[in-house]
Amino acid sequence: MDRSADHRPAGEEACSSTVIVRRAIPDDAPALARLRWRCRSAEGPTTEAEEAFLRRCAPWMAERLSSPDRWRCWVAVQEDRHLGCVWLEFLEKVPNPGPEPEEHAYVTALYVEPGERRAGTGGELLAKAVAECRRRGLDCALLWSTPTSRDLYLEQGFATDEEVLVLRDVSGPS
Repeated sequence: MDRSADHRPAGEEACSSTVIVRRAIPDDAPALARLRWRCRSAEGPTTEAEEAFLRRCAPWMAERLSSPDRWRCWVAVQEDRHLGCVWLEFLEKVPNPGPEPEEHAYVTALYVEPGERRAGTGGELLAKAVAECRRRGLDCALLWSTPTSRDLYLEQGFATDEEVLVLRDVSGPS
């Protein structure tokens, strides 16, 4: 792609003629918090008012985007509209003496606004996260899929793994 023709900085790619996928910066945090609210509040009742959530979430996101050692985020934007995002957390492993990489990744919060879905934006966002995992040479990347997004993850090379076990409901008494 000739980046000089469309005036996009290196590292930014278009999903369509006007959607740009780029690394998120701290200034994106308020918009990212609104995307997170729309994503999770659409799933059912909330326990927190929207404004309270946004006041709590945006600073959390800005802090993590300011120091990208552990967290990364990519955002899809069209002009001044944030259409979607994906977050990636790097999980450190206990050191080992073998050739196995000592870091995992957790892919989370992939969301695209409902009116923008099925246009390739989610795939472009996920591709950025996967490329970062490959660039860092991680042991594995993991995620939790919804039934509607499962095919997108499979297209990017994710698969079920019989080695992973999950313990749910660990927040309550034993």
